[in-house]
Amino acid sequence: MSELGTLVDLLDQGTFVSGEELAARLGVSRTMVWKQIKALRELGYKITAHPRRGYHLVGRPDKLYPWEVAKGLANRLIGRTIEYYDELPSTNQRAKELLNSADEGTVVLAEAQTAGRGRLGRSWFSPPGTGIWLSIILRPPLFPV
Repeated sequence: MSELGTLVDLLDQGTFVSGEELAARLGVSRTMVWKQIKALRELGYKITAHPRRGYHLVGRPDKLYPWEVAKGLANRLIGRTIEYYDELPSTNQRAKELLNSADEGTVVLAEAQTAGRGRLGRSWFSPPGTGIWLSIILRPPLFPV
């Protein structure tokens, strides 16, 4: 999980967490914690700060960042690696490009697709904020008939 994802997990306690505690748990300086809090806010996280009490996560963005997806996966295969894009022509096309180099279970996730395809090659309308656009690289064993 990324540092930002770990920070979100630490803040997700329903109460204030001191900057000092966050720095100790992350193994970084309090200045780095402040910078990471700022980065999370820029990504759309709602985080309040209170002197002598610390930081409190009060809202999440309406986006699926890799660490949010990984947190919700309860298996050992899918999502160990997540490629995230704001926009991509097609998650399936990107997965095909990665097929020979990516691990099985790699997830390709995009907020929007500009050239997605559905069944029978039909155009797939997938604007941002309206769905989960992803492809998963799987290599099931195929036995000769």
